[in-house]
Order: sequence, then C-alpha cells, then structure tokens
Amino acid sequence: MNIHLPVCPLSARQLEVIKWLSFGKSAEEIGIIMGIKRRTAQGHLAQAKDAIGAGKNTALVATALREGWIQ
Repeated sequence: MNIHLPVCPLSARQLEVIKWLSFGKSAEEIGIIMGIKRRTAQGHLAQAKDAIGAGKNTALVATALREGWIQ
C-alpha cells in the first residue's frame, strides 16, 4: 500500500529528532546532540508518531523517508 500524505504535518523539531533517529541515535543521544532532555526527545517522537499514525519508531522513520521529509 502506498499512501502519500499531502503535506508534512510535523514540526521542524520533530523532523530533526526523526533524522537523528534514522541515524540510529537513541533518545538520550538525540537529547545530547540537540541540547534537549531525553524526555523531550521522546515527547517529540511520540507526538510525531501520533500525528502520522505510526505505531513504532521504524514506521515513523520509514514514512518520513518515503515522503521525502528527511533524507
């Protein structure tokens, strides 16, 4: 199934967290890189998953890559 979302519903901050996640970084590592708390990074990921209906981080990254929101 190939569903394309018309516009990116995610914030720039959420996309940055997803980008780091796609590089294999943990929420703790993302927090250090971005200068935010681990819980904040986790919150961005949770909100992004809710926004696009992804159940897991892998689905979140896959959707962001497929839609061209991250590279």
